[in-house]
Amino acid sequence: MKKFNSSLCSSLIEMALLGSLLTLPLNGCEPSKPEQSSPSVPKKVTPDASVTETAPMSTPDPPPPAPVKKVIVTREACPKGSQLKGGVPPKDTELWCEMGGQRHGAYTRWHDSGKIAEQVTYLSGKQEGPSAQWDPEGRILEEGSYRSGQRSGRWKTYRDGRLNFEGDFKDGVQHGIFRNFAGNGVKQGEGQFRDGKPCGSFKCWAWETGDATSCVPLEQAPGCELTDTGAKCAPCADSPQPPQ
Repeated sequence: MKKFNSSLCSSLIEMALLGSLLTLPLNGCEPSKPEQSSPSVPKKVTPDASVTETAPMSTPDPPPPAPVKKVIVTREACPKGSQLKGGVPPKDTELWCEMGGQRHGAYTRWHDSGKIAEQVTYLSGKQEGPSAQWDPEGRILEEGSYRSGQRSGRWKTYRDGRLNFEGDFKDGVQHGIFRNFAGNGVKQGEGQFRDGKPCGSFKCWAWETGDATSCVPLEQAPGCELTDTGAKCAPCADSPQPPQ
């Protein structure tokens, strides 16, 4: 039985034991950039008979993310009663709306290079609504939404501009669909979480070949058992089901 490599294992352990995934680093799990040679053709995999839910293999090269609109905070954009604080590069690197000593309205942060690093909206000091971050080269790093300062709904993270992770959150913890991808576009894991804990059937693949493999770290998660193509955990109850 083929095992997962150590870096991805560490990420899955963090998911299973901490129940909250903010980023999914995969350095050492596969080359940081796709190799120049033609990618291996994924082999057809026969699902484990004990697993009733199936997850389709991703294409080796998922489409690039759609650009997120970047909007500079203006005095007119600040809510009534709030004031514009901070400034823009090169003098300052943060600009936000403030009311009563708390951020209240749009917030923008810049890298030292002058490129936008982060945009989010605040409501009485707590993050609320859409949020996005970019690297110093202007490539998207993550995007999602907040509710009362907690991650809520679908979040996505990227590495070198490529989709690295996507998953659903509720009250700041993972709750719903989970997927992660290698730098070459191969899907490495797919499953579900409920209230921050893994549940239902997980599928895992080797980034080098696309072959199905056990989700070895989930062996340490309570209620989970390994299969030849992933893992099977306790039922998910009301969590969304993976697409067929």
